[in-house]
Amino acid sequence: MNTIFTGNTLFSSNVILVSRSTFFQEMKSMREFDFEPFGVNGAVVAGKLDLTFHTKLKRYKVVNADAKHVANIFGCLVERHIKHGSVTADSTVTSDFPIHSTDDLERFVTGLNGSFIVESLSPLPHRLYPDAGGTIPIVYCPSSGRLASSAGMMMNAAEYEERFLRDRYNRLIGNEISGAWIPGFLTDHEGLWRLLPNFFLDLQTWEARRFWPKKENIHATISVEDAVQSVAADLRGYVNAVAAQFPTIANTLTAGFDTRIILSASRDVCEQCEFFTFGTKDHGLDPVVAEKIARKLGLKHRFLEPVLSSEKDKEQWDILVGHSTHEVNRNLYKTLSLLTSDVMLTGMYGETGRSRLYQKELDRIEKASITDRFVAGRISAPMDDAEVVATLNAWLKTIDWAPNWKILDLAFNELRFGGWAMAQATAARGVQFTLIPF
Repeated sequence: MNTIFTGNTLFSSNVILVSRSTFFQEMKSMREFDFEPFGVNGAVVAGKLDLTFHTKLKRYKVVNADAKHVANIFGCLVERHIKHGSVTADSTVTSDFPIHSTDDLERFVTGLNGSFIVESLSPLPHRLYPDAGGTIPIVYCPSSGRLASSAGMMMNAAEYEERFLRDRYNRLIGNEISGAWIPGFLTDHEGLWRLLPNFFLDLQTWEARRFWPKKENIHATISVEDAVQSVAADLRGYVNAVAAQFPTIANTLTAGFDTRIILSASRDVCEQCEFFTFGTKDHGLDPVVAEKIARKLGLKHRFLEPVLSSEKDKEQWDILVGHSTHEVNRNLYKTLSLLTSDVMLTGMYGETGRSRLYQKELDRIEKASITDRFVAGRISAPMDDAEVVATLNAWLKTIDWAPNWKILDLAFNELRFGGWAMAQATAARGVQFTLIPF
């Protein structure tokens, strides 16, 4: 496992603090949001992690096969879809094998499904593990021992303003195309770092390290047919387990492969599902195809006409995502408030790196030289920005032993989805709670 950084040792701390502006003056009176921000907020105090978390999330106690309390889970588990254990009525997760080492714990963690973080306890090292997609975003401050789902949830208005890196924001978002984001381990605040999917955070040293994949488990001897059947069974099992846990489900439906696969996985529980599509009927490819699918299969389906964000809504978005992305959802995220289901399922993570980053190079991608600038170009991050190159170089060192196809697949999941899409969770999932089967 490779250490990424401890505190501010990796990157220059040449910080440009923001000047007082109208926005930040207004922000001081905006700390009360009109919905509950999604995620967690807390600190390590005297060696113990103290967390508050969103009302859709809860605390689970992990007990191994030796009846020892070895970990805590904060989040929403898909309780009937746990690979190595089961959940009791008192929210205790019992592992079906002893957990005596970090390897044992990581085997257990990678068998969980849902939206969660896992805290390992003594005698194991004190660590925090995210779920496979990093669906509860985590940023952390080594100097103060704090962590939260965004800077806006961690800091009061004065600290948020004082530590805001306006130069970084202007370079990477303010002067870039719509949809730009702060990549890699970076955030828009001094001394604050982002935890990416497949990395754990050591809560004693505040080092972030990769724990998955390991060299020995990136190859498997399996036929394409067997692999497809395994994935299909797993997705179907996930959706069926969600349906057993939540009475009503809202499913995204578009023209894309990912949402249609989730539709297929939902075939046994369609009576609990309401499928929805952004936009209006006959306006664009997604609504047209979705309407045809829904009519042919007799699905409950609705169109959600976009609810445009007010200026206050946009400002709340900016704060809740820590000014880390300027995604188009900033203008539309309140549309999700039209849904009344207990949980939403989305096709996020259904795409892969090979379908987006090297689709036309499958036969020659292993001959490419994968560098930090190469990765930046493929994930649409600035290729010549020194801080971007540094953070991507640090990321690349954790996986440089892998074949190129694996590096790019992980770049897409960790750097684009994990650092860009999941950073939006504090706002978007505060409006509508979401689980991600893929």
